[in-house]
Amino acid sequence: MKKKIRKRIVLFLLLLAIFITASIVFDLSSVLVNLIARVQGAGIIAYIVFFLLYVLSTVFLIPGSLLTLASGFFFGFGLGSFLTVISATFGLAVAFMVSRYAMHDWATKQFAKRQYTQAINTAIKKRGSIIVLLLRLCPLVPFNALNYVLGLTSIRYIPYVLISFVGIIPGSILFTYFGSVANTITSLTEKAGPPDTLRWIMLGWGVVSASIAAGIISRVAKKHIAEDMPQNSEEQQDAE
Repeated sequence: MKKKIRKRIVLFLLLLAIFITASIVFDLSSVLVNLIARVQGAGIIAYIVFFLLYVLSTVFLIPGSLLTLASGFFFGFGLGSFLTVISATFGLAVAFMVSRYAMHDWATKQFAKRQYTQAINTAIKKRGSIIVLLLRLCPLVPFNALNYVLGLTSIRYIPYVLISFVGIIPGSILFTYFGSVANTITSLTEKAGPPDTLRWIMLGWGVVSASIAAGIISRVAKKHIAEDMPQNSEEQQDAE
């Protein structure tokens, strides 16, 4: 059983390493945007292609901000926002399941080895909804990586997907809008994202939301440890 888990983990990490390297070396985000450009006038086929490419980019850790900008540029603000949110939601759901299937058993054992990591896992399970929402609203937290990290925890699947869906809407709408007002496809890659003033506002909000999420996790984890300590003491006394 342990060998199967190890093989699964090694294969999983190897595939991720390959796709991350390929994404950096070959600039896969731009490649995907060019693919969408070729089919943009094909109606529903273009929407399906965008959906599939966005889901794949999410699963294989290819940065999706350029794709989100491209959705606004090619499909307009309204339709682009809709396609981005739906595609990103499917992508984060699939990535979560891949992480849970490949590494959850191993991660659970690792969490159990230390009291504080076990407490953190418990905190995320108890306060998962608000924690996930804050992390999704935080622009400092990598969207793709977070899907895999949360898959290692004990948070339930359906709440994770629903809260993530809500949490990604503001950022998706914002980036889709800036894509929709871009003059050329080249401008998407030259200056991907909002203007400098808004970047600073997003950075400030990112620090605040991340701090709140960390505070909630820390508080619940400490409470769990405090509640667990008397129980452990009683068990030791009984053993004596």
